[in-house]
Amino acid sequence: MFAMQQKFQKHIYQTYPFLKNANLLIALSGGVDSMLLTQLMKSMGFRIAVAFVNFKLRGKESDEEETFIKSWTKEKDIKLFTKSIDTKHFAKENKLSIQVAARKIRYAWFEELRQENAFDFILTAHHLDDSIEGFLINLNRGTGLDGLKGIPERNNKIIRPLLPFSRDDILTYAKEQNLVWREDSSNLSDKYTRNYIRHHILPEWKKFNKDYRQAFSLTMKNIQAGSTLLDDYIKIIKNDVWNGNDEVITINLKKLQKYPHSEEILYQLLKSFGFTQWEDIVNLQTAQSGKFVVSASYQLTKDRSHLLLTKINEEERIEHQVHVGDTTFKLKNKTYKITLLPVNDAYKKAQAHEVFLDYDKLKFPMSLRKWQEGDTFYPLGMQGSQKLSDFFINQKVAIPEKEKIWLLCDAEDRIVWVLNYRLDNRFRISKSSQRMLHIFLETLE
Repeated sequence: MFAMQQKFQKHIYQTYPFLKNANLLIALSGGVDSMLLTQLMKSMGFRIAVAFVNFKLRGKESDEEETFIKSWTKEKDIKLFTKSIDTKHFAKENKLSIQVAARKIRYAWFEELRQENAFDFILTAHHLDDSIEGFLINLNRGTGLDGLKGIPERNNKIIRPLLPFSRDDILTYAKEQNLVWREDSSNLSDKYTRNYIRHHILPEWKKFNKDYRQAFSLTMKNIQAGSTLLDDYIKIIKNDVWNGNDEVITINLKKLQKYPHSEEILYQLLKSFGFTQWEDIVNLQTAQSGKFVVSASYQLTKDRSHLLLTKINEEERIEHQVHVGDTTFKLKNKTYKITLLPVNDAYKKAQAHEVFLDYDKLKFPMSLRKWQEGDTFYPLGMQGSQKLSDFFINQKVAIPEKEKIWLLCDAEDRIVWVLNYRLDNRFRISKSSQRMLHIFLETLE
């Protein structure tokens, strides 16, 4: 038995004994790495199928790869799943780079196949050189520990059995076995950072350290160990300072600041929520209540001695419009009814979830939006204007509740009604009013 085959079998049986009775899906590209992985797993008697994506990026070459894969898997009696997609169009539509788009397409489809066909795990053919190249790419960009740990051997349902082996190991064994594969012409281009590292940086590195792969591998393992230690430390602190549910998470600043390196701890607690303005987050700890920082999906708000982490509902950010003649509008699961009436005494008995407006003072279309810093209105029952932020303080509205409040504004963006809180004085019913618009909460669906 060949040396690499022996090492691979030993690695599989020791590291992944649970694969013995599993249904496995292998990501097959046609390159030497994935072709060899497929052949090794099949020769060891594992239950496998393969999945191939034609990204339509290299014209005729991409189609020839698909034809090659179909022929080879038929010959080997291996079940094949294929997918063809215009990756350039997908990337443009989703504002992604080609490489990121291809990765999203690939992994999303693999996961769909796994769930639909009861595969236990997805196997990819990443190897040691891929991990080293990723290490150097991240090092060049500037990164934390996570970017220097290398590619993980397992990530939930994704397993990478070839990670201990180098590209040279794989090529040598593939040639010994007379394995056939396809060369991706894009791998020859130095316009990609990974290829430049592979073609120019690592060959030079090898000149003064022929065992550089082992050195990199040891470094990445040491970083992984340090990262694991840090994760365990953060979990202990999180149990002390972190409290919350699906709607809002509270971080206790007084407790947090008792720990050394509290700023770094805060980074570790929040790094998975997409924030990038770390200097602003540090300053938020000493900012006035109500100040906040947002990521694409989350908002972090200062509230006295706490930070409040809430998920941003994208639907609620969208402005809705109310046109002349509309009879209802909906906000999330609430339906508001709109009725145009002659002025009568009903407005004098308005409840919290309804409002009566002087129709002729309104300018359409009206809009519904969330409140913003600097918003000002004229609260009914008060003299003059007031900032909404001050109004909320006076009404003792909790910060999480403030983020749920909607404003009804007219076409000039004048605040007409702070929904369920207060009418703007400029649109109240007066002795000269002739028509009134009645808006009230009709249903909670």
